[in-house]
Amino acid sequence: MASLILKYRPTFKKNYLSPALDADYIEMSEPDSPQSPKQKYYLTQLSKERIK
Repeated sequence: MASLILKYRPTFKKNYLSPALDADYIEMSEPDSPQSPKQKYYLTQLSKERIK
């Protein structure tokens, strides 16, 4: 969110985070616990290839 200068979490999740997860551009560090405060997101190989 900070990288995109966005502040409203529900809009961020609906418009950015969920579509990126669905398209397999990012993956969760802890998929079994999506609400975890330790949750992080990583780029997948697919997204790294698209960036190049």
